Amino acid sequence: FQHNYFYYMKKIGLPLSTSERDTLISHFMIHISPIFYLILPFYYFFSSPITLQVMSVIIIISAIIPIYLIAKNHNLSKYMVFAICFLYSIYTPAITSTFFDFHENMFLIPLLLWFFWFYEKNNRLLLYITMILALFVKEDATSLANAILEIAKMDKNKKDELGKNNRLYYENNFDLEIIA
Repeated sequence: FQHNYFYYMKKIGLPLSTSERDTLISHFMIHISPIFYLILPFYYFFSSPITLQVMSVIIIISAIIPIYLIAKNHNLSKYMVFAICFLYSIYTPAITSTFFDFHENMFLIPLLLWFFWFYEKNNRLLLYITMILALFVKEDATSLANAILEIAKMDKNKKDELGKNNRLYYENNFDLEIIA
């Protein structure tokens, strides 16, 4: 049904759809996803569901760039950096989602990784721009953004305590054996 949004975005500038409900409605009644407008110029010239699938693959795989930069910034060997990038490139939940679906959540992986990169480099301007773009993906990204910022502000002792509490929670509630 996203092809339906883009058809209307191209024609009248609004993400309308008849596929999502039983009547013509704006996608913004379901989710606030203005990030779709970043893809609209490509769709304008190549109006096809294939364009959306190709853009989905490009966006998902683009996360390799901040992964590479973050890994390199942590002084990992070039082999380890390559291995991490390779593992992401075959990470099933991210990559296979591009086989059958086009969804605004695809933007979150690269945007949040860029967010981490800008946080590590103390580049506040690009950090805030990236955060705003993440908020344009979907309305619930604000919760995720807030959680990331709260964890980032914690000192090491507080993070260690949080990790121990999470471990106990999972051991007690999910009967999982967690390997130390």
